[in-house]
Amino acid sequence: MPFEASMLTPEIAAVYPGQALLLGKTMDVFTSPDMVSRGNFVSLMFFVLALGCFVVYFVLGWTSNVIAQVGLISLPIRRTVDLSTESERQASKRDI
Repeated sequence: MPFEASMLTPEIAAVYPGQALLLGKTMDVFTSPDMVSRGNFVSLMFFVLALGCFVVYFVLGWTSNVIAQVGLISLPIRRTVDLSTESERQASKRDI
């Protein structure tokens, strides 16, 4: 599971340059003769960028949640095993 979360890092990092490019295109829209159609296109690209962010952050959150849940479930088992081996070690020392 951690591998999946690390694969999403480039997608998350690509959001800021994507927003910068779209903002630059937004500034160009104000000087173009076909302002409405170019403005619609740029707003559609902002929406697509937002959908991409939603998908990436959803998968990242889901993966992080699975990792945390598996860690929480296995923690008491590991602690019990550690305590039982420790008590066995102490018992063997007493027998000596």
